[in-house]
Amino acid sequence: MFNALAFEAWAARPQASEEVERELQKLETTRKDFLDMGLTLAKAFGGALYPVDLLTNAILKRSLALTAGFCLLIRNKNYLCAASLVRLHLDSLLRLSAVWLVEKPHDFASAVLEGKQVRELNR
Repeated sequence: MFNALAFEAWAARPQASEEVERELQKLETTRKDFLDMGLTLAKAFGGALYPVDLLTNAILKRSLALTAGFCLLIRNKNYLCAASLVRLHLDSLLRLSAVWLVEKPHDFASAVLEGKQVRELNR
């Protein structure tokens, strides 16, 4: 049974080590890089947006959220949940890399944005 004493023990657990904290801070500094990438993408071709641009922006946004969540979970020593976020981040990267493997990248990106499964596309 969960009681106040158990909660106090859980809440008082030590935070991440100094080394881990330094690495998390490095990871958090990538936020600016991601935002800069999004801005560069938005300015390309006179501000015209194509389906691949929209997919890339969605992946950048998801990556920012996953990174923030990962850092929070590691600081709270919730490694099991943090590991799951790494898998989601890899999924995003694989989706983006698939754009370069298909004959019609914009059609592919549109289909992904519409919610179609990547494994079902380009067959």
